[in-house]
Amino acid sequence: MRTLRWMTTLVFILVLAGCSSGSSEFTATNSAQRAIKDGVAATITLDSGASVHFPAQAFSSDVQVMFADLLQSKDGDATYYPTGSNDPEDLLAGVIVNTPADQVIRRDITVTFAFRAGLTATAGDRFILYRFDYEDDNDSDSTGSRWNRWGNRYATVSATTSTAGRTLATVTLPTYDLIGYIGSLAIFDGHTVPVPMAEVDPANSTWIEGYAMGSGNNGVATDVAIYVAVGAKMYAVDVLNTNARTPVLPGVSSNYIINGRENTITSDADGFFRFYIPENLIGQFVAIEFGRESANFSTEDNFYLVRPEVAIADTAAVPTVVGNDANLLLDDTKNMVVRYGLNTVVSYPIGSSS
Repeated sequence: MRTLRWMTTLVFILVLAGCSSGSSEFTATNSAQRAIKDGVAATITLDSGASVHFPAQAFSSDVQVMFADLLQSKDGDATYYPTGSNDPEDLLAGVIVNTPADQVIRRDITVTFAFRAGLTATAGDRFILYRFDYEDDNDSDSTGSRWNRWGNRYATVSATTSTAGRTLATVTLPTYDLIGYIGSLAIFDGHTVPVPMAEVDPANSTWIEGYAMGSGNNGVATDVAIYVAVGAKMYAVDVLNTNARTPVLPGVSSNYIINGRENTITSDADGFFRFYIPENLIGQFVAIEFGRESANFSTEDNFYLVRPEVAIADTAAVPTVVGNDANLLLDDTKNMVVRYGLNTVVSYPIGSSS
């Protein structure tokens, strides 16, 4: 799964899943690893003043966490910055928060960025929070690695500086109920939000919509569900739809972890569906499955990822999908990165069961 390959591109390669308090701890100038105890709040602070705070009960067991304020892989390459100028100076501050890939984070976590030496900002300025996602450039659906806006979160510049003289900016991450690790975070020059900014309902900021397709290129009404894949496990995740439900999965293996999560909706008669996505899923790899509940269709978990510039409107005119055409890309790895704003997919034809 690309979910796991993503981890290896970070500054440090750590086997975090399943780690216990017996693993080693270390402190260096730009990084540190700590054991986070279940039920005990903890803060990791680096020499620059950058820090990450874990509230009590952030995890259901003792875990190892690595924190760093130095980006050195694709996430540190100005080619991928969202500013458009590819100027290394556009990066104001960046951190890496490596949490266990197989853990559900149970609290929102707070990160304080320390601006790079010599860079400043006005107290109260609010910088848009970005999280890096790695698309596999060899996959047919790849649109490239990128910094992805993490919902409507922003880091607010403090009136005080760190003991190292660095400008500080703090943000609360949307990590409640997040499955997996956090990864690389950053703020960029010029990417601020107005003060005051109207509060935005997360359901109005990010969607996954599209069509469930049957044979003959006709839309069908069937169940559509979202999961996060961690290794061979498929974790159901809550969506914000008022009509979402817990799936009923006939004859599935123990690899499906449902835990009462409401991750399933039913497409319209023409096949159209729309998921409203919580902020904790933005930047995550998700799998979408069609027709798993239904006795009339065989399950389909391949789909086309539609380019943003040709997003499909909510109409009865079902789009024609012929192979890998100029506007549609087949996601043959069964998962996609959720990106801020509109995400559009069309299922591979769902065949009738026999």
